[in-house]
Order: sequence, then C-alpha cells, then structure tokens
Amino acid sequence: MTRLKLVVVLNIVHGANGYLVHQFLDSTSNNRTDNWGGSIENRCRFGLEALKALKEVFGNNVSVKLSPCGGYNDMG
Repeated sequence: MTRLKLVVVLNIVHGANGYLVHQFLDSTSNNRTDNWGGSIENRCRFGLEALKALKEVFGNNVSVKLSPCGGYNDMG
C-alpha cells in the first residue's frame, strides 16, 4: 500500500478588507505625502516591500490577497 503525504503551507499577505496593506493601497485612506503615498507606485510600495521581505524568509511560497471591489469602512 502506498501512502501519500500532502503538506500545504500558505503564507499570505492580506491586502484587503481594511488590513494594513489595503490602507496603504487605498487613495481615500492613504493621505501621505512622502514616498509611501500619493501616486499608485508609492501606495503599492508597502505591500511590495512586505512581499519582498516574506519571500526572503519563505521563498516563492508567498501570495497576496487583494479584493478590488471590497470596500470596508469607507475604503474602496
């Protein structure tokens, strides 16, 4: 008899529903005027830096959850 062992490890950056990455991405909550706010490139910086740091620890086994239509607490 052959036994299979399946191990799934999920490392997810939660960037939706009002979590911190979503707050940086959203133009209505991110009113910063430094390198972390303003343009879409700057607003994406926090999530991308978090993703890069997690990839250093976990390799390519990292994903990002986004919800483009999910407004939350006047965000969206």
